Amino acid sequence: MFVKNFSVAQGLSQSVVTDMTLDKQGFVWIGTHDGLNRFDGSSFAVYRHQPGDSNSLPASHILRLLADRDDRLWIQTSMGAALFDCSTGRTLHPSFLKAMKNPFFCRNDLKSIWVYDRQEGLGLVQTSELQIQRFRPDKNILADSLHILDMFCTQQDVYILATNGNMIVFNSTTHQFRQINCPLALHATYDCCGTDKKGIILWGGLHAGLIGFNPSTQQYETPACLQDARVNDIRSIQFDATNNVMLLGTDGHGLVVYDYTRNLLDSYTKEQGSFHPHSNHILHSLSDNNGVIYL
Repeated sequence: MFVKNFSVAQGLSQSVVTDMTLDKQGFVWIGTHDGLNRFDGSSFAVYRHQPGDSNSLPASHILRLLADRDDRLWIQTSMGAALFDCSTGRTLHPSFLKAMKNPFFCRNDLKSIWVYDRQEGLGLVQTSELQIQRFRPDKNILADSLHILDMFCTQQDVYILATNGNMIVFNSTTHQFRQINCPLALHATYDCCGTDKKGIILWGGLHAGLIGFNPSTQQYETPACLQDARVNDIRSIQFDATNNVMLLGTDGHGLVVYDYTRNLLDSYTKEQGSFHPHSNHILHSLSDNNGVIYL
């Protein structure tokens, strides 16, 4: 297995990676504390906030990224949301994004995405026309003290996840909101989430292990294959469909990989394993269309 490390010396704008996504052209986009990076497999192009330039990003501190099928990035920055045109390198300014201070995004289908902001509620955006259909609960059903972690959707439901394992669930057919409280994590705080091969929603965190919710059964359950002592201090959760593996980044324990084909759980650190990541602290992971894994 070939491993190559890229850092500031090779053109990355800053060493703390906050998120990664893959656009429809196959470019890898990398958010950092100081700049948005486009990686073409060999070199980086960097985009930052430029004072006085409305076409630039609202801030250089990138928090979250989502690529749509119209060659644009939906970005959460430290100064609000941005819609970035990958082909021109310019920021667009749809009116509905301006009022959103801390939005979360997830892909609905090839033509639309869901966006959620605590103040503005939930919206379904048609990405080609940039038109939004809004849905607001009668009241804020998640307590103000709870922090939103991420959101995912199935064919019928949108799941807005909190850091304590609770959820807001929106049914896209009935347009009804409800809250589901997690019975497994009374005192835990989670800081990452993802889905596995079967669509089970997973939460992970420092000293918190891993918990899961099965949208099919509407029950909290953790996949048996991930109930292992090595699955702890989780910082990133990513299912890699190309390689048919589950990638779990940890804080200090390297990369934990579950291989669905071999039904085997392996761990890889700087010190041991068939390949050696640059660091044992894995904050994010991403696999591209060729099966190349980025950490």
